[in-house]
Amino acid sequence: MNASSASASHVRLRIFQVTGIAILVFAAPVAFAADLVDVANIVRTRHCGEASLPDKPLVASAQLNSAAAAVAGGTEVNTAIAAAGYRAKSSASLRVSTSRGKDDAVARELSRHFCHLVADPEFADIGVHRRGKEVWLLLADGAPLPAPIDTELLDSVLDRLNEIRAEGGGCGGNEFSPARPLKRSLELDAAARAHAEDMARNSFLAHTGSDGSNPGERASRYGYEWRVIAENVASGQTSADDIAATWLESAGHCANLRDAKYAETGIAYALNPGDGRDIYWVQLYAQPD
Repeated sequence: MNASSASASHVRLRIFQVTGIAILVFAAPVAFAADLVDVANIVRTRHCGEASLPDKPLVASAQLNSAAAAVAGGTEVNTAIAAAGYRAKSSASLRVSTSRGKDDAVARELSRHFCHLVADPEFADIGVHRRGKEVWLLLADGAPLPAPIDTELLDSVLDRLNEIRAEGGGCGGNEFSPARPLKRSLELDAAARAHAEDMARNSFLAHTGSDGSNPGERASRYGYEWRVIAENVASGQTSADDIAATWLESAGHCANLRDAKYAETGIAYALNPGDGRDIYWVQLYAQPD
């Protein structure tokens, strides 16, 4: 049996800090979080030169407000965002310190130093926290979890993985020729689902089940007779591109995915929102006996 495991977070994080004074005229310096959101949105839509401006304003997020307060207290950004229950595909953390701590000064600093981030259409949500003359802003793009069973998502993941097989390519120094598409097996689907649910229920990521079982044993339990079998696992991904990127980054997972000796597959995910990984993936690769 050839099985390997890896977990990768694809959250992209950018952290910036500035201390200074600036020169853009801005009105109504009121020290409430809602006003800081307005400040950011005015900068987003009016003060970014000739660049293409986003159509939608940033939306205030209570979860990101909580995360911004935690960051101000010294918590690492990704940890703070996750602890607040916000699932971020990407995020940016901004810290602005001005001599007066007023909204007009914050606006000037955002326009002067961070306009490209505040105006980035990739970001949809914002959290803010003010402490004295310092302001913390978190910009993020959420990655909501899928429904507990989303057949369209599973189909799109398999389609993407079969596209990768058809291309051929390298995995950790080994080259693989283009391979035929994998066919779904109901028995392998059931085995993959059982392991995904086990990992989600018990908050772990591994090829060994909580009962000590391995991928081959689990496939056999569901009546699948196999010659060779392998398994990929991952956590946190919510799209076909994300899961493909995760497995291509691991030489073992990549090899399983590209190997032409496998003809059939089972694929599944299971959810445990808020446990730090949130979603668990399993794909089985097999040659039937």
